[in-house]
Amino acid sequence: MKFYFFLFLIFILFSCGGQHANYPLGNGSVVVGSQVVASFSSIKANIFQNKCLKCHVKGEEAEDVPLDNLSLILRSSRELVVVGKPEESGLVAALKRTDSKQMPPPDSGITRLTQSEISVVEQWIREGAVP
Repeated sequence: MKFYFFLFLIFILFSCGGQHANYPLGNGSVVVGSQVVASFSSIKANIFQNKCLKCHVKGEEAEDVPLDNLSLILRSSRELVVVGKPEESGLVAALKRTDSKQMPPPDSGITRLTQSEISVVEQWIREGAVP
């Protein structure tokens, strides 16, 4: 048993040394290399955490658009996520905007999502907005 634990520790030390490692997110979803998989937990941990959750959580200025709770996202009256239809989802529209209402706002100091990050959000919605 100790031998397997030792091997596991060696594996962790060599594979998790940077953001390009493969690692579990706790729900079966995995980030492969620097790619975010199309699941809410992966998107939340790897995109929303750095670029959205400063404001989009309960108690902050943009709490009416919470991005930290999948249940609230799916029940939002703003139709943030229309399951199966990223082109009709308010979240995707906000991320793709280029005017003063784009997300994150230009004056926030937060880097906009890359096209690949937006694409994984679209894929997640298209594939059923899985947790």
